[in-house]
Amino acid sequence: MKALSAAVDAFSQDDIRAIELNKQLEIQLDNEPYSLLLEEVEITTSDMPGWLVASENGITVALDITLTEDLIAEGYAREMVNKIQTYRKENDFNVTDKINIQIAHNAILENVMVEFKSYIAAEVLANDITFAELSTGEEFEINEVKVKMVIGKV
Repeated sequence: MKALSAAVDAFSQDDIRAIELNKQLEIQLDNEPYSLLLEEVEITTSDMPGWLVASENGITVALDITLTEDLIAEGYAREMVNKIQTYRKENDFNVTDKINIQIAHNAILENVMVEFKSYIAAEVLANDITFAELSTGEEFEINEVKVKMVIGKV
């Protein structure tokens, strides 16, 4: 068993790929040939920090899941679109109704608007999106940021 364990520990990526594809791998144990079967080993993968890794049928995929400032801003923009579209639906707006949106001042969302205002406006059919001091309006939670908005038909 010690010799087998040492041989398996020394497997290269090519060895692992070969046993996955061929369902067996010929190795040398104590100078004797041995056919190691796939069901005799357990192949596991572990994620590297900042990456998700998955393997199946000899194919391995690694995804960089690091959130950049651009991705975070895009997430806020997409969540704003989702919340506004849900509001439109719940308040019986017609699909073609144009709207105006006023948003209570919020540093995070104002920064998002610099880059994504035209995207958001196009998705929700907004003629105008502005920031203002609001004492009334619906409260929305955009990725854990609470903000008031007034959404009205044009």
